[in-house]
Amino acid sequence: MKEEILCTEDGFEDLYNDETLNELADALEKLPPRECDVIVLHYYSGKSPKEIAGLMQMSCPNLKSLRKKALVRLRKLLQFQI
Repeated sequence: MKEEILCTEDGFEDLYNDETLNELADALEKLPPRECDVIVLHYYSGKSPKEIAGLMQMSCPNLKSLRKKALVRLRKLLQFQI
């Protein structure tokens, strides 16, 4: 418990979060543009699959397939950065 307080007080937690966010941003930039758009629209903008499909002019099943492919690729990119 005391260690948690120390980590929070010295800013370690903020540093870790910033580093993680930077790694994620770098990995997102390496994705093909459409895959990056799907991830950003869904996880950062909070859009539903139906909304995203409409914005990207694609069917919901195609969108879900693209999102799954993007997540797999993103996981692989992040594993290489660790």
